[in-house]
Amino acid sequence: MFISNSRDFIYFHVPKCGGNSITKALTNSSRFVDLPISNIGFGHEIFRQYHKKYKIWKHSSVSQIKELLGPQWRKYKKFAFVRSPYERTKSLFKYFNKYPEQKQHKQFSLESLKSFISCQAFRNGQYISVPISSFLDTDLESIRIIKLENITDEWPDLNDWLGLPYHELKVFNQSKSMSLELDPEDIQIIEEVYSNDFESFAYNKTHE
Repeated sequence: MFISNSRDFIYFHVPKCGGNSITKALTNSSRFVDLPISNIGFGHEIFRQYHKKYKIWKHSSVSQIKELLGPQWRKYKKFAFVRSPYERTKSLFKYFNKYPEQKQHKQFSLESLKSFISCQAFRNGQYISVPISSFLDTDLESIRIIKLENITDEWPDLNDWLGLPYHELKVFNQSKSMSLELDPEDIQIIEEVYSNDFESFAYNKTHE
């Protein structure tokens, strides 16, 4: 998450939608009144203090931030990146495999992509595997939604819209390369778990 009080915008960091790279690029243009709430650089120290006092974190939902800001909410431009549920599922699996020792990751089966998708933790939307719509949970009409698949084309225009100097995106927190394929059963589960994301963010289902 990045809250810019100098340029009046908020970036909502949806898990596994390119967030660390985007936050890093935004931080390059930050000023002392801005809040890069993340686990990158000095944003990590800000995150710790704001989480302790206000219970927010880098993946805080729209409704949580809206409630904290009160009437000030309306003055900010808001944006977020979303991602195909199929690709986001693969990214979640790779990320959890990269840090299997983390407490929240241990509830997922990480033996294979199929076991991950079939396990109850994924089916029930535990931790950051919850649908994107759980983070972007209100006021969608006021938020600029950008598909991660279109980031190369959208990034320059987004910088102009925010009044930022252009900074090239660099990849951070990239999970290890893994060849991952989805079979029909995997696809069906993903489409069930993330049915609202397919509809809300205009992603086509393989079955259709």
